[in-house]
Amino acid sequence: MKKAIILGIVACFLCAANQVFAQEIFSDIFSKMAIKAAPQYEKANIQWTTTTKHNFGEIAKNEAAVYEFQFTNTSDIPIKITNAHSSSGCVAPSWENKAILPNETATIRVVFCAEQTGEFNKIVKVYFQDTKQTEALYIEGTVLMDN
Repeated sequence: MKKAIILGIVACFLCAANQVFAQEIFSDIFSKMAIKAAPQYEKANIQWTTTTKHNFGEIAKNEAAVYEFQFTNTSDIPIKITNAHSSSGCVAPSWENKAILPNETATIRVVFCAEQTGEFNKIVKVYFQDTKQTEALYIEGTVLMDN
């Protein structure tokens, strides 16, 4: 009977020790996986070669106004635009879907469709790959009435 009790105690001790050991191993494995899977979130270093705010001035109604914002990648690594959008349906940004190498210049083309008369102020947000960074581009102007 003593042997059974001692074996039971030893078995419980080994199970508890094994559970703690297994928990430490799995915790270590999962933390390493999380570090590998997490994006780097480095800042995309860019220098705008045009202003980030453009005034179209006066635009005729139902005309499209176009402006090209340009920037240079001043990072040591390639960067990529993943998205650019405006909350307004009358603004359409476009860009070349490719990596921008260090010291290379890229363009974001913004088209504004002047469908309503009056003054306008619009924002285009630009997102870069593997960063939480956004850049804001501003357009403004006045849409004139038809003659």
